[in-house]
Amino acid sequence: MSTSRLGAARSVLYLWLSFVGACSGTSATPDAATGGDAGGHGGVSGVAGGNAGGSQGAGGASGGSGGTSIGGAPGQAGAQGAAGNTGSGGSAGSAGGAGGGAGVVGTGATAGPRGGAGGGAAGSAGTAGTRGGAGGGTAGASGTAGIQGMAGTGGGGGGSAVTLKPTPVTGATTVTDGSAMGGSSVGLTGTGQGAQVTGTPAASKLAIHYASTSVGTISVSVNGQTAVKVNVHSSGALTGSFLYAIISIAIPANATVTISRASGDVAVNIDKVMIGSGDLGLPPDIWNLPPFPVATGSYAADWKALGLSYSTPAWWRDAKLGAWAHWDPQSMPEQGDWYAYRMYQEGSADFNYHVSHFGDPSTFGYKDICQNWVIDQWDPNALTDLYVQMGAKFFMALGSHHDDFDTWASTYQPWNSVRVGVKRDIVGTWAPIARHPSSRT
Repeated sequence: MSTSRLGAARSVLYLWLSFVGACSGTSATPDAATGGDAGGHGGVSGVAGGNAGGSQGAGGASGGSGGTSIGGAPGQAGAQGAAGNTGSGGSAGSAGGAGGGAGVVGTGATAGPRGGAGGGAAGSAGTAGTRGGAGGGTAGASGTAGIQGMAGTGGGGGGSAVTLKPTPVTGATTVTDGSAMGGSSVGLTGTGQGAQVTGTPAASKLAIHYASTSVGTISVSVNGQTAVKVNVHSSGALTGSFLYAIISIAIPANATVTISRASGDVAVNIDKVMIGSGDLGLPPDIWNLPPFPVATGSYAADWKALGLSYSTPAWWRDAKLGAWAHWDPQSMPEQGDWYAYRMYQEGSADFNYHVSHFGDPSTFGYKDICQNWVIDQWDPNALTDLYVQMGAKFFMALGSHHDDFDTWASTYQPWNSVRVGVKRDIVGTWAPIARHPSSRT
């Protein structure tokens, strides 16, 4: 085991007698093009005297290209709408005889299959047939309108989603924003103001694309029912910078969804909403995570029962020395503990250090520290050998610190070492190596 290999690994080693404390922490698109329009008008009923039926209805426009969704492949474009059926003309009437039969009802075109976000528009109703000649049949009834195209399916693994543009209600304003869908967003600056979408598909997930300079809540109501609170975070500006707030909520078909600023809520600008199922093709929203169920196991969530059922293992009673690898992205600036917190405290030593070495935290923040953390010279085998040689009888590795960055493949939030920066499962790498015959984990 070489000294250079050990010296290169920037981990902090703490040694304890008898007991070891562990730090923990709590845990941070282009819209798909719409599908093809539905088909055109149904055919016209026959003309006087039982001549040929009406002309063929025009087919729907070709489907738009599918847009991409974060986390999945591009959504499929809507197929071309089928043409309307030709209306049957009325039968020729005999002179002075009985009337001919009624013209067949022209039907509207069938909507295209699922497109990107938003299906094809409904087809227009077929034109009513004209009356036959003298004594001819009754004019054909109007054709039925084509049904609306279904919403597009999201990218791979993303579930289905429809993107809708809300309209301002109850005094909300339209805010010009070139980064927003359609060049504007809905400003909710006053209490009671809202942004509303109608005619939704049935769905179980709602994603709100918003901009804010505050941390707090907004309110969401479906069909006027009791509103639920949605957590929002600062996007850095009210225009040009957006975040997604994603919640699970039951939305029936043809519902009205209202996003509002109620008493106690913060000001936001609403760009658009996505309604659908699954993860909507978006990364997790760590500000609105679902409740974590308590896993079943040998120990109940009860202090007394825990004390009665747990016995300290013999190896722990015998162990007098342990090793603690206190190591995560905050070691990158080499400025000590709680850097991720103190770097944002203006006037603090860590803030001043960060500004002088990396720039203002609003531009180069802790997210960039995580991306630039380098562990290419980390040698866990050599380090474990050293710990054993020192007499350590147990080893502990940092899983999460105050920065909420997980050093393993956590699934409940995206900020972990497998997805961000080093792309390594650090705890998962330590575990089998630390289970050395002379060590305990």
